[in-house]
Amino acid sequence: MSTYAAARGDLILRESPPVRISEIEIQARLFAGEYGCRWLTAGGKSVEILHFGHWNREAGPDFKCVRFRFDEGEECEGDLEVDMDARDWERHGHATNPAYNGVLLQLFVNVPSAAAFARTSDFREVSQARLLIGEKSARLLTHQPGAVDRETALLMIGEAAEFRLRIKLSAHARAVSLHGPETALFHALAAGFGYKNNAIPFLLAAQRTGLRGAAGPDGEARLFGLAGFLEPRTFDDADDVTRNYLKPLWKNWWELRDSLSRLVLPKDIWKFSGIRPSNHPHRRMV
Repeated sequence: MSTYAAARGDLILRESPPVRISEIEIQARLFAGEYGCRWLTAGGKSVEILHFGHWNREAGPDFKCVRFRFDEGEECEGDLEVDMDARDWERHGHATNPAYNGVLLQLFVNVPSAAAFARTSDFREVSQARLLIGEKSARLLTHQPGAVDRETALLMIGEAAEFRLRIKLSAHARAVSLHGPETALFHALAAGFGYKNNAIPFLLAAQRTGLRGAAGPDGEARLFGLAGFLEPRTFDDADDVTRNYLKPLWKNWWELRDSLSRLVLPKDIWKFSGIRPSNHPHRRMV
């Protein structure tokens, strides 16, 4: 055991409170591979997602044509539903909606005190698995290291940095296995451009635009438009320099926005307070 691991002490899990995170953020992080791609179902089976298929923006399951592997068996294709609570399958009417008959797995975040089940309208059982989100906040350190000398402190800092890098490397490896190296890098860079406050909006803009779309001749217009940054007010209130910059973006976006309007990010997802002008999302989206 490393010095850093010993200092972290034994971690004991206690009952965690309900997770406060938006469903759209959960889906973005899940799609990026941040929550892993292998889980244990409530029935005791292992399930692995090999590819997320396509993210459904219409009515119906959250992800369509997903490739699964259950209990190390053969690959199979079906749909995936992501809910905040295991009971949402019944609450949201999925059990009686034929559009959900192709769902093979329901991932949920919060666990109810009573058992919850998922079945389709044709009475087929849907496998359920929990996404472990926010567990770090539910952990209690049982050991606090005392004062250490300079040499030990430097050793611990180095081991902590290596520990953090290994976690990031593991997450990136999962993203590569799900989406390929180029798309995984595109998503990672996008999240990095958003820093802490806007990492998820930048990631969502990249995911909804797609690497091919962003690299195309109208890629910049797609990114700005899907981010919600192209509005009539933005153009009308701008100075001449800004208008000259926005004009070609508007021209391209005008031809695209009807077909992509349902994908535009909501305004309240962005955080603009306390940001330096050079780090403003409008600048970093370029």
